[in-house]
Amino acid sequence: MAPYAPEVARWLREDPDLPGVEILRRVRLAGYRGGKSALYELVRRMRHPVNQFRRAAQN
Repeated sequence: MAPYAPEVARWLREDPDLPGVEILRRVRLAGYRGGKSALYELVRRMRHPVNQFRRAAQN
């Protein structure tokens, strides 16, 4: 997943509402062969980084 993270981040900067299914399509075209759950988790963390920080601060 890590090799695709910079590209996913760029796509989300360009279009924050880009659907996860479209991101999955794009990374698969780029050669990603992993599962969709791992990708969707990455996208979720990239879309909501503030929530990740808040959760870490609560623990």
